[in-house]
Amino acid sequence: MLRIEMPFPALVRGVDVHQQAFEEQTVLDNLSASGLSLRLTRCVEQGASLFVVLRLGIQPDAPAPRVALRGVIQRVEPNHDATCRLAVVFSRYRFLYASAE
Repeated sequence: MLRIEMPFPALVRGVDVHQQAFEEQTVLDNLSASGLSLRLTRCVEQGASLFVVLRLGIQPDAPAPRVALRGVIQRVEPNHDATCRLAVVFSRYRFLYASAE
């Protein structure tokens, strides 16, 4: 499956392993037609749901389409720098209007 390796900005909302709700800004490691990979500064459980809004542009001042999606975490990889890399499979998504936000 084709994967696009671009640092698309993303806003992630979910519940961490300590059952604390969070909202975190990050960037994607990669994106495909069925899922994405990203890193968070907190760990979450495999099988948990996430809400993500990603911006399909890497220049902050240029308008770009956004995608709002819900996904299920398929894999969690703790890193040595206290971050966690997640593999997320889409369960729902919708395109949003182009925005410079």
